[in-house]
Amino acid sequence: MALTVLRVPFRWWAAASLVALGAVAGYSYARLAHPAYTAKSYVTVVAVNQGDAGAIGYAEAYARIAGQGDVQAAATQTVASPISVTELADAVRAASTPDAPVIEITATAPTAERAAQLANAMSAGLVVVATRQTPATRMTVTPLSFAVPPTRPTSPPSPAVATAIGAAAGVLLAGVLLVSTIGRRPRPSGRRAPAPVPPLPLWTERASLRSPEPRGPSDGPQPAW
Repeated sequence: MALTVLRVPFRWWAAASLVALGAVAGYSYARLAHPAYTAKSYVTVVAVNQGDAGAIGYAEAYARIAGQGDVQAAATQTVASPISVTELADAVRAASTPDAPVIEITATAPTAERAAQLANAMSAGLVVVATRQTPATRMTVTPLSFAVPPTRPTSPPSPAVATAIGAAAGVLLAGVLLVSTIGRRPRPSGRRAPAPVPPLPLWTERASLRSPEPRGPSDGPQPAW
């Protein structure tokens, strides 16, 4: 019984390889990457006088100065464990909400406990700095919600999700490869085709087809007597 061998074009093998490599890369990233945890704390701006309506504006201002040296220096002195200003600058971000005088402080760290500690330290530092300026601003900053250690890391994703993302990236690259190779002609081989012979003129063909006429005894040169 003869076996039939299916010849699959090379581009299809390359496309399948890209999908497989993408899935393997995503799974490897999920297993080998270091986890990162994110914790959030919230503070609110409250006016000393109930009639003041500038709390939202001051919340935006305090969110902008949260990354400055005064707030970071005050944050390093609010916790017992050592925290550097450089670590706070790299790991903590602050943002205000547009419809409420609330400031969201987000911290990212290799461990869940450290992330919560950094977020709470920045909140405490912001409260200290805002309290110093209360006589001039007539605003106070109070903690609204303290950060708690998260139960799951924010990155990398789970192995299943990472594998699916890697496979999807491989499918995208495979599609680009297939689209770019559609309609291409195969490359010619190294041998050159023989040059075509030009056709002979019509009068030459007729002359070659005409048979030679026999010569008689009188044909040819006559001897001289």
